[in-house]
Amino acid sequence: MSINKKINEIALKYFDGNNVKFADFMQTSEANIRNYRKKVVPKLDFIIMLRKKLEISYEYVLGDVETNSEAFAEPKSIYHTKKDIEINELKEKINVLQSKIIDLQDRLISPKDKSPTSPPDNTHVSSRTVPRELSTKST
Repeated sequence: MSINKKINEIALKYFDGNNVKFADFMQTSEANIRNYRKKVVPKLDFIIMLRKKLEISYEYVLGDVETNSEAFAEPKSIYHTKKDIEINELKEKINVLQSKIIDLQDRLISPKDKSPTSPPDNTHVSSRTVPRELSTKST
């Protein structure tokens, strides 16, 4: 079996035949995956990464070994990778929300902001003045 057929098998088994998912996982382009599945022999670094990430034996990928349960043992790392991606997306959302909270807090605290939500200014002088004679009483 050719390496292209084996990569095609891997794409079908682990990524439901989806080149984009496979490419994202392998950190390469969709065009590369499409070509590797058809006719182009992948570079060695792709094969090494494939072996490492999916825990597939080199013997299966490079050799004349047919599909067997050992070569296609369920990889542990693929699940961690999906979780890591989800965790990173959630962390990004949290960072965005924290930035928005800080921005809103700054707006509320800012002395330049004279909106109704601002705390009252205690140094405000009343528009009603007291006549001088009444304000200075002799004791």
